[in-house]
Amino acid sequence: MKRRLPPWRPMFFFFGRVLLLFWMVANLAFVCLHVAGNNPVDLYLDARLTPEQRERIKAYYGYDQSAAVRYQRFMGTLVRGELGYSFTRKKAVADVLPKPMLRSLALGVCACAGAVFIACLLLWTRQPRAGAPRWLQRLGYALHQILLVTPSFLIAVLLLQWVAVRWRWFPLYGSAGAGGVVSPSHLVLPSLAVALPFSAYLVTYLQEHLANHYQQSWYLSARGRGISEARLFWNHQLRMAVPLLLQIIGLYLPALCSGVLIVENIFGWSGMGLIMIDAVTGRDYPLLVGAALWSAWLTTLGYQFADSQRRRLVYTGVTA
Repeated sequence: MKRRLPPWRPMFFFFGRVLLLFWMVANLAFVCLHVAGNNPVDLYLDARLTPEQRERIKAYYGYDQSAAVRYQRFMGTLVRGELGYSFTRKKAVADVLPKPMLRSLALGVCACAGAVFIACLLLWTRQPRAGAPRWLQRLGYALHQILLVTPSFLIAVLLLQWVAVRWRWFPLYGSAGAGGVVSPSHLVLPSLAVALPFSAYLVTYLQEHLANHYQQSWYLSARGRGISEARLFWNHQLRMAVPLLLQIIGLYLPALCSGVLIVENIFGWSGMGLIMIDAVTGRDYPLLVGAALWSAWLTTLGYQFADSQRRRLVYTGVTA
């Protein structure tokens, strides 16, 4: 008889793996900055300053110390949530990141929700037994193939040209309405540009999984009781595919929330994508490290969540 693990053990190992991966990414970021050997303070100091004033400023930011002391200071500030000072934004990195992180998170969540909704519709048209008309099945097949090969930035340009410029249904540029609050109308087009290709990937992953249901005993028993194909698809097949769907979302959501760079630039969405581009072009190392750690945190959480869903699939035995 197997010994039953305490309920706190899985949660302990989950957060333990997340913290370990996050610590490894933080070490990698520090090593990359140290190997680069470039002092970011020198990029923003006035040439008219005296050598004494330069050394005083470097000492204030800790760039005159050894690698061991800088590493200890780096980890200490990381534990306290202080990621340094952004030279391009002229404020602390901890004060720069929250709003872009929330905007990118809102964009990623809305894009995932829209992708799931569109994928369910496409799956309904792709399943020949689900009751969709023949012409709708052909339309869904063509749309699925087109979305698979169309990049998100091209969809973003088309939406911007037709929906925003010609039809004027949604705002053309920006991410906030009155008072600096994220406007739902500004969120529709960038979310749709990200959701459409993502929905095609979801259909590709889930289609074979749903097709295997036709040979399983529960499906044949339900058909023998007279339950319609459409009801089986919407009420049973999609519900059984939820763990696999969550696993895929856990793998893709960190990339979406970290910032779809081109889409955010096209629509002027002031999220983490614009922050990363500004940090790279301005050689703002503290801001770049903060954005990288944010991406690493989301990625580790997403991968651990996907792994938990994979274990659930294996345990329940509903894998394809």
